[in-house]
Amino acid sequence: MAAVRDRGATLIPANARAVKTAVLPAPARHLPGARGIDNRASPGRTPETALGETDLNNRPFARPGQAVGLLGGSFDPAHPGHAHITREALKRFGLDRVWWLVSPGNPLKSRGPAPLADRMARARDIMQDPRVTITDIEADLGTRATADTIAALLALYPGVRFVWLMGADNLAQLHLWQDWRFIMDSVPVGVLARPGDRISARMSPAARIYRRYRISGAASHLLGHATAPAWCFVNVPMVDLSSTAIRARGGWSAPHERRGQPGADDHQQPRPGQQVGQIAEHRPAQRGGR
Repeated sequence: MAAVRDRGATLIPANARAVKTAVLPAPARHLPGARGIDNRASPGRTPETALGETDLNNRPFARPGQAVGLLGGSFDPAHPGHAHITREALKRFGLDRVWWLVSPGNPLKSRGPAPLADRMARARDIMQDPRVTITDIEADLGTRATADTIAALLALYPGVRFVWLMGADNLAQLHLWQDWRFIMDSVPVGVLARPGDRISARMSPAARIYRRYRISGAASHLLGHATAPAWCFVNVPMVDLSSTAIRARGGWSAPHERRGQPGADDHQQPRPGQQVGQIAEHRPAQRGGR
């Protein structure tokens, strides 16, 4: 029996992923480790809170009506290529802000990415833009699967218009992700790709099933305020960098490595068809999709 995995979660049979949750309201989804979610406005969420700031719960701040792109990844390490595609997403999809969701790693693995604090610090050094927030909110929520993260954020931030950002390689394998229809039905999806990545992504099961909901590249600026299901595919020039390549040549010397501690290797292996400069190494199909 084929099996798929979502970001280090336990393997599950591919044919056991019923999509019934896709028609449920976000709060009705099971959110592992997130039972204490309180979507009431915290005292820190005042109208004066500035872009890029967090509330008193140390969560990213966003106002209802804002279009916020979500870029998930291990960011092990973050590099200028991530910053480049983030700026492209802000420009092309009509976004007000982008959040980098720095994944906490897989506690079930003996070897994983660099410590979260190191990856967060590196990401903040690389991406210094008031429109971009670097956050480890997934560690706080206890979510691993993209669908669970989206459901939790929709419950926490009523009225905020989230847009999931992904690379063309992930669109090509999206149908293998955990509760992938819930993702497509819950938030608009922005796909950024190098010019050569188009065919496999546009011929993918997800693209074919949701073809009537595709927004043309010429109208990509409308995606941020579109109603799901909606998705848009745009070609963007990619920076010739990848976290995997940086680690392979010894270019990622995090503090924990200088202290001689283990755990420098990312728990994700290069995916078939992965190309240099692709969007954040995050939620591959082997995990059922981010």
